[in-house]
Amino acid sequence: MLSLFIPKESIAAFAGHLAAMALDPDKVRSGKIWDYTANAEVEVEGVYINAKGKTGQFGEFGNINPVSIIDTPTHQPAPSTAPVAATEGSSLPF
Repeated sequence: MLSLFIPKESIAAFAGHLAAMALDPDKVRSGKIWDYTANAEVEVEGVYINAKGKTGQFGEFGNINPVSIIDTPTHQPAPSTAPVAATEGSSLPF
C-alpha cells in the first residue's frame, strides 16, 4: 500500500513538477498498467516518482525528494493557490 501526504503549501509545486516531467521527453517512460475496463494489461507512457523508504518501530516510512527540473526549457511554473483578495470597488465574478 502506498500513501502520500503532500503538505497543502506544496501541492501546487508538486503538481507543477509532475506537469513539467510530463513535458520532458527524458523523463517520460513506457510502463504497463492494468486496464480494468478491458480486463487486460496495457502499455502507456508515464513518469516515475522514486522514493526511499524504511521499516521502523512504527511501520514503514520514507520520503520523496524530486530532482529539480526548473532549468529545463519545458518547465512551466505551477499556478498560485493563494486566494484572490477583493479590493475596494472591485467586482469578483462569483
